[in-house]
Amino acid sequence: LRRAMSKKKFETMEAMRPQFIDGAKKRNVSEKSAGDVWDLMAKFAEYGFNKAHATVYAHVAYQSGYLKSHFPLEYMTANLTSWLGNQDQFLVMKNEAERMGIKVLPPDVNFSEIECSVDGTNIRLGLGAVKNVGKAGNAILEARQKSGKFPTIFDLCRTADLRQVTKKALECLAQAGALDSLKGTRAQLHEAIDRAIEYGASFQKDKLSGQTSLFDNGGSSGDELSVPEPELPAVPPWSYTDLLAKEKDVLNFYISGHPLDRFQDEIQGFTSTCLSEESLKRLKDGDTVTVGGLITVAKTHIQKNGRQMSFVTLEDFAGSIEMLVFSDAYEKFGNIIAQGAMILARGQVTARDNKPKIRAENIISLSESREKLSRSVHVKIRTQGLEPDFITAIREKCQNGNGTCALIIHLVTQEENEYRIKSRTVTLNPGVDTMNNLRSLLGKENVWISKTTT
Repeated sequence: LRRAMSKKKFETMEAMRPQFIDGAKKRNVSEKSAGDVWDLMAKFAEYGFNKAHATVYAHVAYQSGYLKSHFPLEYMTANLTSWLGNQDQFLVMKNEAERMGIKVLPPDVNFSEIECSVDGTNIRLGLGAVKNVGKAGNAILEARQKSGKFPTIFDLCRTADLRQVTKKALECLAQAGALDSLKGTRAQLHEAIDRAIEYGASFQKDKLSGQTSLFDNGGSSGDELSVPEPELPAVPPWSYTDLLAKEKDVLNFYISGHPLDRFQDEIQGFTSTCLSEESLKRLKDGDTVTVGGLITVAKTHIQKNGRQMSFVTLEDFAGSIEMLVFSDAYEKFGNIIAQGAMILARGQVTARDNKPKIRAENIISLSESREKLSRSVHVKIRTQGLEPDFITAIREKCQNGNGTCALIIHLVTQEENEYRIKSRTVTLNPGVDTMNNLRSLLGKENVWISKTTT
């Protein structure tokens, strides 16, 4: 019975009710009293805590709130470290830190610790966040403490223990951006790894054998040998898309940017939900939703009727979801379903096994969505301290962007009451230039587009 209560298996509980009542009657408890106790247990099983449990939860919640309020940088640093192995929860914490104005910096061999750490007013990711680094992280920190920061990859390989700092570890560090403070681009550093290991290994081998340079002037250290560092290879830098993809491969998340960054307006203005774990929990079977994101997986499948469909994983800034594109939809939109494509999709939620999926009905490329779907541009203005010249400046910005979208003004009073006004005389286009012009006056968060005029 206890197990059924904890797992909320109400059918199992109900089947055990007669047994409970009979057992109570055998112990001289009236059937009514036994029934009342059973009803209390059934209610408690829906969701309940004993007082001690609830008190401890309240205490932890208060402590967390206090730390987040008074020590936000340290608090968010600790949270990011604790969720490094869980991509969904890490993204929740990373997005929250950025919402609080705290920047999350990439790992760096010259600045990072093993875990996440405070770096000025920012959070610096630890070397332990990078795949395949392991003991190499400790070896790099030990070399840095002993010899100082590394100016080049050759210096790093000369001073760090190459028995632990392997080629694979260096490749992953380069892809994660953890070598960005060294001389050269990521492509150059990645290409130079073999050369750097060979260079560093020759120094470490001579040091272990007790050899010194003929040009050491009899110095006692014998560490610095007069062999010039090789030149970095002349290779073109990685494209921004490749750079981000390599980051994601070794970190499980993007850190320097996101492929969807240029479509933030479209995702904010046209979607009905983000793909965070918390948002997906609120979806119900049969809900109609619009979601936007990057296709990270697209697997085609032939159905029993011989028609083609696709299983898609769609990812946005906060999480991901599986999307089913059955044959009717696939025949219409299959040309834009591919790994790496950025899309907006409308469909119905199927929420079986507590894991929601989306059955796609309509799909459009994000690059086309602003022009085809925008119906209004919204601006939020606070009435406190509002001057006529400021209103004139906003009007001029709007008139410079003539178009067909309605202008919706959100006036917020000093009492935080909000009034929505649709302009009768001004229409504008929702282009990037128009949005940037308005944001230069009002701030990024106070200007957005929408697919409705309400």
